[in-house]
Amino acid sequence: MDNWVERRFRKENNLTQAEELWQAVVTAIHNACTSFSAHYAELAGVQLSPQNGHRLRITVTYTSNRPMVYQNQNQTIVQIAFDPNKPCITVTAGGNPVKEFLIEADENHCFLKVSGSEVSPDECSKRALEDVLFKQSSLGNNSGRSSPGGPTSWMG
Repeated sequence: MDNWVERRFRKENNLTQAEELWQAVVTAIHNACTSFSAHYAELAGVQLSPQNGHRLRITVTYTSNRPMVYQNQNQTIVQIAFDPNKPCITVTAGGNPVKEFLIEADENHCFLKVSGSEVSPDECSKRALEDVLFKQSSLGNNSGRSSPGGPTSWMG
């Protein structure tokens, strides 16, 4: 028998998988940091440090070989935190709130949602780190400037 009560139960049950989804995001971020270090070490050093079960700290230290877009920055700290009560994942760079990824569920699965669209853990890691690693933007500095395709294009 499929009715609204059954569908609600499945949705609520799927939302209990938020912790597993957070772990998938942690894995995607770890993989991205490892790949960046392997392929772009000349731009910056990346150190990933788990702070507790619900927070990561990523220190990006730009090298002297960094592109001109990084010339005013030596280091950026990115914190990525999971709030199991909301549930959501929050990304902060340079102490400024940057992005919130809601964790929602439907009858079939638990997922990340940003700007009304479902995103994968890999896409979450890209949106959390790409501007800090590759582009000049308001992430990591307090100038408030943003380049085309920078954070304002995906913050919705």
